[in-house]
Amino acid sequence: DIVRVDSYKYLGVHLNNKLDWTDNTEAIYKKGQSRLFLLRRLRSFGVQGELLKTFFDSVVASAIFYGVVCWGSSISTADRKRLDKLIRKASSVLGIPLDTVQEVGE
Repeated sequence: DIVRVDSYKYLGVHLNNKLDWTDNTEAIYKKGQSRLFLLRRLRSFGVQGELLKTFFDSVVASAIFYGVVCWGSSISTADRKRLDKLIRKASSVLGIPLDTVQEVGE
């Protein structure tokens, strides 16, 4: 017997029964927000730029861009803008330009 579910998490990627990426984007956004908070806290403690960039690359960006090869070209414009908003916030914390979701996915 096969049980039908609305959403399923497999290898860290959220899939829903409509086969769109809204559930995955929502999960990524929440995870990205919590990790962006940590980045802001590190900056408030006086951590210098290079260490903040390393933290962003290893903790924040890895959460946001996980599986971008799978979902990057097929997410909705609203979802892409939502994730790009997180990246812009991180860019302002770091003080350097960062790649958008579309640039990383290509």
